[in-house]
Amino acid sequence: FLTISKAARADLAREGIPPEQVTVEYLGVDQGRFRRGTRAPEPHLIFVGRLKAYKNVEALFDVLVRTPGAILDVVGEGDHRPDLEAAIRRRGLAGRVRMHGYVDEETKIELYGRAWVNLTASRSEGWSLTVMEAALCGTPSAALAVGGLVESIVPGETGLLAVDTDELTERVHEL
Repeated sequence: FLTISKAARADLAREGIPPEQVTVEYLGVDQGRFRRGTRAPEPHLIFVGRLKAYKNVEALFDVLVRTPGAILDVVGEGDHRPDLEAAIRRRGLAGRVRMHGYVDEETKIELYGRAWVNLTASRSEGWSLTVMEAALCGTPSAALAVGGLVESIVPGETGLLAVDTDELTERVHEL
């Protein structure tokens, strides 16, 4: 068997597949496609990914509320988008959350480069290509310490990990 992280190998073991039968090969990205950008003058946070309930994007709204003056760019599409848009309206965040939907690669690279911090509060993650993409654009990540995120983020080099939303907010402020 082949999988993308030690965390995913542990998941397979819980399903009864012996770990010695599972090879871990980390995912990569084309380094030549990404570049550093020009930071936005005001704090910009970014989430890039599928808009699914398990991605826990609502937790990022909590981080945003506790980060005065920050803007959150949400890049991606998915069936959870209507719920996120409703939460944005309900919480009065329409002026601080920008829902970009699907964007082309050049726009994504520009948004990563403008951001001060790349965020994820996912409840489950096999790895995280967005952590790698953001790092190649010079943008650190802050994430909940779940699944492959523990392996894809190098603490103090490519970002910081947190155990809950309160600590995630602290990590964002540190970065």
